[in-house]
Amino acid sequence: MILAALSRRYRQVAADSSSGITPIGHRRQRVSFCLTLGQDGSLLRIDDVRIKDGAKSTPVVLTVPGLPKPPGSGINPGFLCDNAAYLVGYKADDRHPKRTAAAFAAFRNSHLLVEEEIGDPAFFGRLSVFGELEARIGSLASWHERARG
Repeated sequence: MILAALSRRYRQVAADSSSGITPIGHRRQRVSFCLTLGQDGSLLRIDDVRIKDGAKSTPVVLTVPGLPKPPGSGINPGFLCDNAAYLVGYKADDRHPKRTAAAFAAFRNSHLLVEEEIGDPAFFGRLSVFGELEARIGSLASWHERARG
């Protein structure tokens, strides 16, 4: 009974956007760019969602699906949201390209496993972009220029 009451109260507080508490299964994440995919998985655009203040750009903080990432240096992909190393296998001035490749593979594989669990290919049809994303973005040099913005 106490757990049910606590759960109910958590949902009430989380429903209030001013509380700063995320709904169950979500986390707060600093986001700089948003990749918009078409229904066929094609990359439609890359939007810079950072807040501009003169010459300074600051990531926005959004509520995104997935649990908080544990601290540490292990490879821990997020769900539908992560940094460029995980999301597209790219890191500017990469001193550890094998780790970046492993991060991308872990991100891709974790999403493909979710697709298997859901069992509806249409649900994750947009994720066909994995394995092709680098080519769809075009020149990673231009991605790097946008990131430095």
